[in-house]
Amino acid sequence: YSALSISHVTPQIGPSIGGTNLLIRGEGFADQGDLEVWLGREPLIDIVVESPQLISAITPRGPPGELVDLKIRATGRVFTLNEAFTFTPPPMIERIIPNEVSQNEETQVMIVGHHFLMQDPGTLVYEELPSAEGELIPITNVQRHDQSHIEITVPSREERLSKLILINPDQQRAEIELVRQPPPLLLSVSPLNGPDDQPTWILLEGQNFRAPATVWFDGRQALEVEVNASGNRSRVKTPLHPGGLSDVVWFNPDGQSSRLDRAYQFRGAPRVNEASPTVISRCGGGITTLIGLNFTLNMSVYFNGLE
Repeated sequence: YSALSISHVTPQIGPSIGGTNLLIRGEGFADQGDLEVWLGREPLIDIVVESPQLISAITPRGPPGELVDLKIRATGRVFTLNEAFTFTPPPMIERIIPNEVSQNEETQVMIVGHHFLMQDPGTLVYEELPSAEGELIPITNVQRHDQSHIEITVPSREERLSKLILINPDQQRAEIELVRQPPPLLLSVSPLNGPDDQPTWILLEGQNFRAPATVWFDGRQALEVEVNASGNRSRVKTPLHPGGLSDVVWFNPDGQSSRLDRAYQFRGAPRVNEASPTVISRCGGGITTLIGLNFTLNMSVYFNGLE
């Protein structure tokens, strides 16, 4: 038998899922009988001795991120090329922020994970729709921040469920479910008015309400918001607010909103500016007109403590 030696392998890096065409170069590969070739702890696949200087094979699955030795067992001896090959890890997705997006508007989404590649072409982002039968739709508005964060713009679509798929240049991939939610629809407020100086529970009715939501009365946020399981009713505690009519705006957690203009009135304390006439009979029965602010139906009027 001729002396066997290993000089190098090409490529020296490949995906941990295996499947890389590996070329092993050296001397004395022919006339060695049956060769066993190992990459780390796993045997290579489809080993072919192409010539005394070349062996071709397919890499097996390997430990992600590890640099491993190449070993050839021949004629009862083991020949080693130290630190010959690195198994690159696949991308990993931990979460997306926000975890739900809008059906009707583009949404900025941050993908958080590991092993995202920065260099061109780097990690590519696709969306897979159930209706597209496995077709991958490229997400073109992609900003790679670092190996753990990728920011994308997700387009609006009618489909509620799809998948975001990340593919590294070595074709290793990761995926996560993407949920699109319909926008809320605010239909009614009950009652239509309440005190401006005391938080009050009111009822909002509509569609597609989701918690945790926020409700705003002009520039003031509701103190508490409760949503029922059906998403069509909500109890809301009003904030302190100057007297007058206010818009009511509902925000779902994904930022989608619905507005009712001038839908709720904050009542200030009643204030009398003028009485006409100013003199009436003390025997009662007279009529006077009060002019002022924040009067309501069924309010009570007192003259010197007498109703």
